[in-house]
Amino acid sequence: MRRLTWIAASTATLTLCIAVIGQSVPASARPRAAPTADSYMRVCGLQFCIRQQVFYPYGATFYESTAQAGIDNPAGAISFAKLQHLNTIRLVDFVSHDGDPATAPYDPATWAKVDRFIADAQTANIKILLDLSDFKADLWNACINPYTANWARYLTFVAQRVNTVTGQRYKDDPEIVLVTFTGEPLPVGSHTFTDTAGAPCTISYTTAQLTRFYAKVEGMWRSLDHHHLRAADGLGYVDEPNSGIDWHAIFGNRDNSVCAWKTYGGMLSWLPTGAQHCRNVLHKPWFNDEWGYTQAMGDSARAASFTSQFANNNANGAAGNFYWNANYLTDPTSYDVGPGTPLTQAAVVDNAP
Repeated sequence: MRRLTWIAASTATLTLCIAVIGQSVPASARPRAAPTADSYMRVCGLQFCIRQQVFYPYGATFYESTAQAGIDNPAGAISFAKLQHLNTIRLVDFVSHDGDPATAPYDPATWAKVDRFIADAQTANIKILLDLSDFKADLWNACINPYTANWARYLTFVAQRVNTVTGQRYKDDPEIVLVTFTGEPLPVGSHTFTDTAGAPCTISYTTAQLTRFYAKVEGMWRSLDHHHLRAADGLGYVDEPNSGIDWHAIFGNRDNSVCAWKTYGGMLSWLPTGAQHCRNVLHKPWFNDEWGYTQAMGDSARAASFTSQFANNNANGAAGNFYWNANYLTDPTSYDVGPGTPLTQAAVVDNAP
């Protein structure tokens, strides 16, 4: 990090204090030199680049923080990512999904953890994919249709937030390589469930509403943030003939930078269809946003499945890859990949770019 002169540092601090209203930045925050345009990940052909180099985001999530790694222990997560040769972490599921949508997504303590996670990743030269799906989960669980709700307040809050560790505004932070909004929408139609208040709930939406939702939130984010690439998030269920998810239009809208898929189940064999359309028709790169297998299948078979997923991604020209899920749990129902599943972890390491 370039050292600033006393005058430059004072000016930067004054500017930061004026710009941040109602949010204090501690003295430990470290101002950075203003990033240049090529500091941000961008599309270059059907790949991604940072500065003059091709960059292949190779990462995982850290779902359900453990004592060893996750949103409550970012240092453990970063060390774990380095052990697996990951260069990017998909940061998601950091907001409680059972809270009040009017308050929970804005909780200062929660966002302080996110600030620290991003700062620690930056120090380790690991990038962040910022996934904003938690807001959708809060809305859904409160029986509010997320695809017709107003996301303006939440998106503005995130874009304008100043990291309390680094002093960098989120919308200007090149540590973040990509912003996604909410993936894997259920097939179009009506969905009945019990909300967090224990009451019966039905949420319904149409193909047109879902398509408009993605265009609206991506356009809104583009107006707030002129630097970062945007993706709807990973889509699933489109292998089902009557899903009603118009993925051609969702990924084809001008404010959607790249395509993303989640290749569980039948999506794995369907993938060439989506990959070819994105590359040959939309002329956009695509990446595998999420996929995984439980430990119940056994470490050897699971490692083979991981190897097949990596090969399928590569054969279809993936520009990036994120598996689910990095952490230390050992349980038949767990998706975690870690020391307790050495063969699967070796497959992750062996396929690192």
